Amino acid sequence: MKKLLPILLLLAVVTPVSAAVWNVNIINNAFTPGPLTVGYGDTVHWIWVGSTHSTTSDPGQLESWDSTLRSTGSTFDHTFTNFGTFRYYCSLHGAPNGQGMSSAITVVPEPAGVSALFSLFGSMTVVAVMCRRRAVLQSR
Repeated sequence: MKKLLPILLLLAVVTPVSAAVWNVNIINNAFTPGPLTVGYGDTVHWIWVGSTHSTTSDPGQLESWDSTLRSTGSTFDHTFTNFGTFRYYCSLHGAPNGQGMSSAITVVPEPAGVSALFSLFGSMTVVAVMCRRRAVLQSR
């Protein structure tokens, strides 16, 4: 049991984070932020801040969406359920393959929150939690 404890503890610390929602503003003929990396199952929420635009995926990709033309105050959501990089553009001011008003979203296998946690705290957090737990058990 003592040998399994660090593994179980590691699994508890690295439990999946719920899917995130990422905001992309559509303003001044640009998608802000530009290229974005999200986790599998995350949702991108586009917000029209100015003028008339669309968010339209390049044809022939595993992920496809089309908000149609919308104006200030509108929103549109798309949840990503495939891995890879997916290009998109405004049908009024851009074109497929990165022409004009366009951007891309890269979907990675893990929720972006898990990557951010390890980037922020590093593996030492997991080691510290495991060591602390071992010390508590040994003091009993």
